[in-house]
Amino acid sequence: MDIVKQIKHLTQEAIKAIESDSFPELMIQVVSVIAIFGLCYILSRLLGKMLSATLSTGNKHHSNVLKSSVLWISTLAFPVLSFSAMRVADALAVYGGIHPWLMRLATALAMALVFSRLILLTVKPPHLASIIRFTWTPIAFVIGAGWIEPIINALNGMVINLREIKITGFDIARTLAFSSLIFWIATIASTYGKRIIRRQSHIDHRSREAIAKLYEIFIFSFSLLLILHLMGINLRALAVLGGALGVGIGFGLKSIASNFISGIILLMDRSITVGDYIEFTNGQAGTVTRLNMRSTTLETDDGKVVVIPNESFITGSFINWTHKSRKQRYTLTFTVSHDDDIDKIKSLVEQCIGKNPKVLNQQDSPTITDPYCGVSDFGESDVSMFVNFWSDIDNRDYQQFSADLMLSMLSELKTHHIQIDSSSGE
Repeated sequence: MDIVKQIKHLTQEAIKAIESDSFPELMIQVVSVIAIFGLCYILSRLLGKMLSATLSTGNKHHSNVLKSSVLWISTLAFPVLSFSAMRVADALAVYGGIHPWLMRLATALAMALVFSRLILLTVKPPHLASIIRFTWTPIAFVIGAGWIEPIINALNGMVINLREIKITGFDIARTLAFSSLIFWIATIASTYGKRIIRRQSHIDHRSREAIAKLYEIFIFSFSLLLILHLMGINLRALAVLGGALGVGIGFGLKSIASNFISGIILLMDRSITVGDYIEFTNGQAGTVTRLNMRSTTLETDDGKVVVIPNESFITGSFINWTHKSRKQRYTLTFTVSHDDDIDKIKSLVEQCIGKNPKVLNQQDSPTITDPYCGVSDFGESDVSMFVNFWSDIDNRDYQQFSADLMLSMLSELKTHHIQIDSSSGE
């Protein structure tokens, strides 16, 4: 009944506020609210266009910073300008002897919009962003409207008795509010912390990715423990209960636990990381685009996305073509006639391959050899030949790259009246 009384009280106060205003004062507030929102909208659009024009003519080196700044300003400009203008209008209305109840509702709406857009900018996971918006947007509106005290009183009137435990509506609302706030702060700390870690150029790429993932795990684990403490849950009792439940459901979650532990192992030993080109013994291959605690995402050469459980990397064999370096040795094979000058072909092919800017030579690294062409087999009517060369191209581009090299070889040999019978590459 208390909550019903509070709602009736709020309704009666709103009706009294409306009835107390004369028609001219009410119209002044209506026109002011519409004018302020309209003017702030126009100003925010103009500001966004000006910043976009600055971005298009800015230095490319600062493009990421400018893009981020433009996104933030363009998104927050309208609600922030509206909130500020409404606060000024509220003060002027009070000074003029007007009860600005409508302006205060508009101020509360602008404040809620600020929170909503700020959450969208700082929280990337859609489900988490929805939860935080659902929790904090109404809270921001209630605070802006000045209804926080009666709302708290109303929630305190909602009591749930579970034997010796007494839970009020305010206890539940407070837990939800602070839990979402903690996860909001944790998401911001995780996002910007990982960004700072990945900018540390003195640390190698694999170490940066491993540290970033471990940092994310630490942040959210700490946040979860903080929420449990906020809820009044005894962590020691939770540990005992977790151990008992672990024995009971361990077999059912064996695969999930195995993948989770395998993910930690992969992060620690750095056998794979984002950007590596992986090939399994069954022929499946692709570039690592995402490394999670449960699975690893690969993008195949034809653009397909494959999600592979982390356990597969621990229990099975795979080739990491770019574990230490992208530099690899490739081989192209072709056949020529017995009547052709093999020495001349060898020289022409080596020169043709060596001229390609994507082919590496001994000057690029002491461990790399220059392109080498030789004979691999003698057939009844032809001679099988090969050419070895080094390159640091992306594995996904090799098919097109090898085709370009074969066409260059064909054109070079045809210029000297030498015919290639067939070709293949690996």
